[in-house]
Amino acid sequence: MHILTKALLLSLLFCQLLVPVAQARGVNKDQAVNTVKRKYPGKIIKITNASNHYQVRLLQKNGRVMNVKVDKKSGKILSKGRAKKGKGR
Repeated sequence: MHILTKALLLSLLFCQLLVPVAQARGVNKDQAVNTVKRKYPGKIIKITNASNHYQVRLLQKNGRVMNVKVDKKSGKILSKGRAKKGKGR
């Protein structure tokens, strides 16, 4: 085999080994926030780090507060809903 062919095969193998490692890490807070911002316009108020998801709270343009849960592994939105009214609201 030519040296160039061997180098190409080794680099492809190395890339295949790195893909599962990158997927296993999941998403970080910034990525979760960006996912929410792309789907729901508004100002991010708070980000909570739970065991298997991030909860992103945002203030929408209409004045409503929304909670969005983002899965830490996949980065997908798990649920969304209006924040419950508490004291001081």
